[in-house]
Amino acid sequence: MNYTKSLVGAVAALAATACMFGQTVDTTSAGLLGKRYASAGLVAADFRDSPIDTGIGAQLGVNLPVAANLDVAFSYEYVHIDDSLVDANGNALGATARYHTLWSGVKPFADATLGYTWLDADNWISGFEYDEFFWDLGVGVEIPVANATAIIGRVGYSELFDNDFDGSWNFTVGASHWFSPRLAGTIQVTFEEDDVVTYGIGVGYKF
Repeated sequence: MNYTKSLVGAVAALAATACMFGQTVDTTSAGLLGKRYASAGLVAADFRDSPIDTGIGAQLGVNLPVAANLDVAFSYEYVHIDDSLVDANGNALGATARYHTLWSGVKPFADATLGYTWLDADNWISGFEYDEFFWDLGVGVEIPVANATAIIGRVGYSELFDNDFDGSWNFTVGASHWFSPRLAGTIQVTFEEDDVVTYGIGVGYKF
């Protein structure tokens, strides 16, 4: 798949670059891994190859380090679509365990998510409701590029427990920057195969 080759290649190139310069970066002050913080942000979901308009919504989350190399995170996402074809509300709750380590100035990680999603939609003919549990497994790397700035790349695979729906690969690239010891800004883009591109921007508060 083109997305897979391109993004995995980009992450590998970024990791190699960081290995060369990582010793000049304070890895304890950059990035989000291993930090206790709450987050909030805005999202926009672009449904590719579809006449449906872009969905707009919000995200809330909290990240809790529970061991030296293990974080547990909880998240909620809401997306609303309102156009001439459909009026829909999508929701998702997730709980994630993420193991990370430090290697040559970069932070590789692996994570597993168990979540629950529900959707209600209406069009000019009928209504539709759906809810189901899902899981997601992923690997990635967080790369400090300055004393308060890091970039991230992740490849994951998610699937509903309902076997009537196929699973899908997802690819995320993003960045974070700590404007102060407690306040961070984040930005990311997630590609879900050829179906949806989700753009996110937010803030994190360390507590």
